[in-house]
Amino acid sequence: MIGLREVAKRAWYFGLNYECAICGAATRTRKTYSFDLPVLRELDVVGGEYFPNDDCPICFSNQRSRLLHAFLTRTAPIASGSTILHVAPELSLYRYVFRPRADIRYVPADLSPERYTEIPGVQKLDMTSAPFPDQAFDLILCNHVLEHIPDDRKAMREIRRLLKPGGIALLQVPLGMRLAQTLEDPSVIDPEERERRFGQFDHVRIYEERDYLARLQDAGFQVDLLTAEEVAGQDGVERYALNPRERLVVARAGQVA
Repeated sequence: MIGLREVAKRAWYFGLNYECAICGAATRTRKTYSFDLPVLRELDVVGGEYFPNDDCPICFSNQRSRLLHAFLTRTAPIASGSTILHVAPELSLYRYVFRPRADIRYVPADLSPERYTEIPGVQKLDMTSAPFPDQAFDLILCNHVLEHIPDDRKAMREIRRLLKPGGIALLQVPLGMRLAQTLEDPSVIDPEERERRFGQFDHVRIYEERDYLARLQDAGFQVDLLTAEEVAGQDGVERYALNPRERLVVARAGQVA
């Protein structure tokens, strides 16, 4: 159901330049919320790079949330009865994937739940110490979160603990394609220095891809990397306005023997 505020926004932004693959809005413009920072260019960061005119002004979808939407609606549709933990929940996914599904159990959560004024019932969650029992969820979305957490390995193990056998976690992070190893320094606490070195004031690292995958495997995951084309199809990369360089990180819990 579209509320009056969204109806007004759709009328204000109406145009034929863009069409959002998630909310379907036809708009004359898109927003730019990414930043053109030197470190992101120098390290060729995929998943955190600068993209102008990327964000839908209606549902706030961007390349990475549209990639998730394609996966959840085209590649691996959510089964009825699924239990889902959505960490740092994207508004577009909440509205157009999860809210319409009365047949699932959906738990949105964040360390700062007060930030989510348009998503009801967001629980307070420290991802290194989650207040949920073992094997509580079929699906966990925790996208662009681990680069914020000092003890990311503990958070990875906690995500693994929460997944049911056969469950999956979608765990995107910024990946520096010119890095030989993950760039991190726990002594850096100044927001400006974090922005200069890690690309955002509250980031504590930029991952190197092989190291990131190894950390997930050490936490007990089987990891698949899916290209944008594998997720959305050849036609979907253009329709969803995806970054063809980005790959979806799908971490699987595996079945109990």
